Amino acid sequence: MPNINFQPIDKYYNYLEKPNPSIKYIPEWYKSMSNRVIESGRTLFFLPGSSKINRNQTVKSCTPFLDAFQTGYTISLPCDVEFVKEENGDISYNWRADNITPIGTHSNSQYSSDAKAQGTFPYIFKWEVKWKITTPKGYSCLFVHPLNQYHLPFMTLSGVVDTDEYPIAPNFPFQLIDFKGDSLIIKAGTPIVQIIPIKRENWTSSKGEFNQEEVEKDRFELQKTIKNSYRTKWWHKKSYS
Repeated sequence: MPNINFQPIDKYYNYLEKPNPSIKYIPEWYKSMSNRVIESGRTLFFLPGSSKINRNQTVKSCTPFLDAFQTGYTISLPCDVEFVKEENGDISYNWRADNITPIGTHSNSQYSSDAKAQGTFPYIFKWEVKWKITTPKGYSCLFVHPLNQYHLPFMTLSGVVDTDEYPIAPNFPFQLIDFKGDSLIIKAGTPIVQIIPIKRENWTSSKGEFNQEEVEKDRFELQKTIKNSYRTKWWHKKSYS
């Protein structure tokens, strides 16, 4: 079984947990929502054969959506960080812990203004992560914003690092989403970047021919089970520890 190693490069990170399996960071809004659409206090149902048959299930019933939450490992913020809107329009930040540096900045000129997400401040910050990440030979890591967690008040930019060779702890640029009021505190333990180990392989692509019979057969195989069809027939359990 492949092993990913997280080695602290700062002595104070010995006090912290290593990055955890992502399943630990499934958000409360997902845990608390219903599997069924509830409208006016009742569960919606539709007539047999209706094209709306799946509309009474929420995203809570979608296995691929859940799989995204729990794939790989997640780095969380080591301490509270406060962002403050200054009178001149700048954004300052601070934290109370004086023995770690959780964030820094990039020059705005390092990133195109056309590429910045809408609704974000015109600055590029970075998560200064003090973990050297090492994977087995032939494995890289895809680093992304925590998947499906768009409620978070920032957007971490994506990148791929060949962590079987790269000897330095990576940092992760992020954009801060404009917030109401004069200040915002992002709490310790907030997930900030998701790590997905990937095996480096050379790929080719091809295009098949349309086959009506195959399409109808596959659709029937999916729809003959009223729920959990994908999960019970095609899904494979993944393990990260």
